[in-house]
Amino acid sequence: LSRKLQIIPILGFIAVGVLIGPAGLGLLGNSSMDVELGDFGILFLLFSEGLELPFERFSQLAKLAATIGLGQVIVTTVAIAGLVATMGVAGLNPTGESAFIVGCVGALSSSAFVLPVLKANGWEEGRLGVASCAILLLQDLLVAPL
Repeated sequence: LSRKLQIIPILGFIAVGVLIGPAGLGLLGNSSMDVELGDFGILFLLFSEGLELPFERFSQLAKLAATIGLGQVIVTTVAIAGLVATMGVAGLNPTGESAFIVGCVGALSSSAFVLPVLKANGWEEGRLGVASCAILLLQDLLVAPL
C-alpha cells in the first residue's frame, strides 16, 4: 500500500495504527498489552536498522555520536525544557520534571523518517549525511533509557 501511495513504509504503519487505534476505528485500545506490543515494534525496528549497519560504519558513526550527537541531544533538551518551563505547554503544569521530560522527547528524531530521505537524495555518504547518521544512531540508543 505504501508503494502505491509512494510513501515510506513507516508512514504507512503509522497511518494504519491511527486508523485501527483508539482515535480511529477503536480496534485497539490503550491496554498494557497494546503498549507492550508497541515496545516490541520499536525493538524490532531498531534491530532491523542495526542489521543494515556494517561494523566499520558503526565505528565511524560511534566517534561522531559521542561528540556532536551528545552535544545535539543535550543542547536541544535544555533548550526545549527551558521553553516549556518558562512558557508552559497547554494542559501541562510546567514543573522542572515535566519540562525535562518534554525536552528529552523533543530532542529525539526518528531515523525511520530521516534515513530514507538521506538515502533517496544521495546525502547519506556526504559530510552532513554522516553527521546526521551519527546523531540518529545516538538518538536511537537513547530511546530505551529515556
